[in-house]
Amino acid sequence: MREETGSGTVFSLTIISATLVIAMTVAVVVSTQSFQTRAQSALDLAALEGARTIGKQMSEEGVHDPCVVAGEVALANEVHISECTIVDAEIYLIGQHNIVALRHPTTLHIRSRAHLPGATIFKFDN
Repeated sequence: MREETGSGTVFSLTIISATLVIAMTVAVVVSTQSFQTRAQSALDLAALEGARTIGKQMSEEGVHDPCVVAGEVALANEVHISECTIVDAEIYLIGQHNIVALRHPTTLHIRSRAHLPGATIFKFDN
């Protein structure tokens, strides 16, 4: 008859190892989601500031470029704008945010848009 001394230890180590792998995976996913949310909020803020600048241009209060203003706000929040498009009273932004997850550099790609409050976005032909 074979002795099974130590089989409980091996089983316990397997369970502990599996639990650690699952915990690390959850930590990475939660961390990445947190970075994604922060980057999205930063780009949304930049888009809103760009839309506000469009409003200033329309009322001739200032002559600032909405894309430059949005870029400054995004850069202050560590987001880099790769594309800025202005259509009527809307600003569309595409940005990137670099993160490091488990020593692996990753780039998050995010999009945002904003428009002037009260601006007519949908136009209907009569």
